[in-house]
Order: sequence, then structure tokens, then C-alpha cells
Amino acid sequence: MLSASLRRAWVALSLVFAALAGGIRALSQPHPAAAAFAAYALSAEGCGALPCLMAIRPGVTSLGEAYAILDAHPWVRNVDLYIDLNALAWSWSGAQPAWVDASSSGVLWVYRNIVQYIRIPTRLTLGDLALLHSGETFRRIASPRAASYYIAEYAVMTDADQIAYRVEAMISCRFDTARFWNTPIRINMPAPGGVPSFDPVVEPNWVGERRLC
Repeated sequence: MLSASLRRAWVALSLVFAALAGGIRALSQPHPAAAAFAAYALSAEGCGALPCLMAIRPGVTSLGEAYAILDAHPWVRNVDLYIDLNALAWSWSGAQPAWVDASSSGVLWVYRNIVQYIRIPTRLTLGDLALLHSGETFRRIASPRAASYYIAEYAVMTDADQIAYRVEAMISCRFDTARFWNTPIRINMPAPGGVPSFDPVVEPNWVGERRLC
């Protein structure tokens, strides 16, 4: 029969294991804002078709239309036009959703007066999207870049196997698995037409990482 001191030690140890198990379960859940982002990004809200973000549709919306939309949008505080770069950048008003990283500007790039992509910084991580999307809906893009930093790119696919949006994470070549999956991401909503090359080494339902550079 266990002594009182041993029983207390056993109870304490059991509580530690329970806390660890709870922590592991918590880490296996995506950021609370991830599901809200995914629902919004896949909704084609204000456009009627994907890709679409903030009622702007890359490949369709003109520069003037994009400026007017952003200038009136409740998420946006100020809009700046960079003529030399064919780009618009905007700061956030405070009314933006929780998945937006308001410390960095949103950007869109224009070619021949038509929006080509929208890029928005987020508070989400690669791990959030990997947990949220499974199977063939989360695909690794083959885009190695010879540099001290590397942009890991993914595509989130629709049920019709079309690209809904791209996910980009800038990471160092020196990383471990935990750091990799906890890297903040930005969303790149490109115009349709440019089909990326998917990494042939990585299976569609891949959930790991190999040395990048």
C-alpha cells in the first residue's frame, strides 16, 4: 500500500501528465481565427467567383475600382498609390478581422490597369493552415530560392481542384520543425491562369518538412 507521501507524489505526477496532454491537444488545434479566415477566403464574398478578397478580384478588378473599394472599406484606414511600382498599399483601421496582422500593410499589384494579386499579412501560421486543410486541399508549391531566407509556398485548393489562394512564409534555412510550422504566413491572392508547379517529391497530403536550402 502506498504511503501518504508517495500518493501525493503520484497525484502531482498525474497532474503534470494531464497538463502536458492538454497542452499537446491545444497545440494540435489551429488558431481560433484560422477557420474564420478560411471561410472568408473561400466565400468569394462581394465578387461572385474566386479568387476574391475584400471584394477585389485579381485578374478582373481595375486599379480605379480597387482604389475606390479600399478607400470605402471598413477594414482600411489609409490607401497609398505607388505609381512607379504599379501598386496600392493600405493601413488597417482596427475593424479588420483577428486573422489580419495590422502591423504590416496590405498590398496589391497592378498590370495594364488590372489587379494581378493581393497580398495580406496574417497572424496565422503554416501549422494553422496545415491543420485546417487536409488531403489534397493543401499543396506544396515547388519554388526553391537560393538565398539565406526561403519563401515556403503552398496553395489551398477548392473542391474543384482549383487554386483558391496561395500561402507564403519567409523562413530561415536554419530551422527546426516546430519553428517551421509556427512561421507567420501572408496570403497571396493571385489572378487566375498562372498554374504553379507543385513539388513532385511531396505527396498532396504531406504534413512534414525537409531541408529547404
